[in-house]
Amino acid sequence: MLAPLTSDKPSMEEINALLKHLMWGVNAMIFRALGDTVVAGPFATMTIPERAPWDDGNSGAKLLGSYEHELHDTIAQTEWREPKVVVNVGCAEGYYAVGFAKKWNIPVYAWDTDQAALDLCADYAKRNKVGDKVTLRKGTKDPCDLRLTETKGHRLCLFDCEGDELDLVDPLLCPELKRADLIIECHDFLKPHCSRTLADRLSSTHRVEMIRQTWPDFTRYRFLTPSVISLLTVTEKRPIPCCWLVCWANRRGD
Repeated sequence: MLAPLTSDKPSMEEINALLKHLMWGVNAMIFRALGDTVVAGPFATMTIPERAPWDDGNSGAKLLGSYEHELHDTIAQTEWREPKVVVNVGCAEGYYAVGFAKKWNIPVYAWDTDQAALDLCADYAKRNKVGDKVTLRKGTKDPCDLRLTETKGHRLCLFDCEGDELDLVDPLLCPELKRADLIIECHDFLKPHCSRTLADRLSSTHRVEMIRQTWPDFTRYRFLTPSVISLLTVTEKRPIPCCWLVCWANRRGD
């Protein structure tokens, strides 16, 4: 049973709880209608879980392929740059880790602090027949752990680590980052001016772009019936807007 609101002005935590409760039913309807295979976007044909341990309400957006649609053009450009290894810090249930392993058939190294998330990622890597491509590791706050000196070739690194990106994206401690392409979700609301600090830090080795959160193109989902349910499914449930830094290495790794 969902707890009632405690005041006329509910807290952000109460609003999030209400939204997640609502999305349980909405996402269940979408998965019943479409199955568990991603419909569109860069990871179309990947099998994904309906529920994750933290259940942020975005499984339906991932199923439709609208999740983080702001990065779709970036992902297309990373493919042109031919990465040979993907490093994913904050892999959660494996949407990107499993997605890239399946899409490009290359090794993926994935970190997360949540053991339940790692277990789910391992399960879905096997279901998508890339269990041998995805190496999972328990979360870290040490940039040196990301060096992976045994790997060869150009890297794509994705960071979604709830503010720890400011500590982990450190080319002085992990020199391999200087020649890797980076996609960094920045949590400025947790670490003020995080995105600006990282952009300055990487400006000498990378071409840095900022991508801000936008509305998805709803015309891409004409197969959905126009409704509040469809709107809730396609859009992400972020309580606070975020941005990403996309950092293209001036010199690609060998």
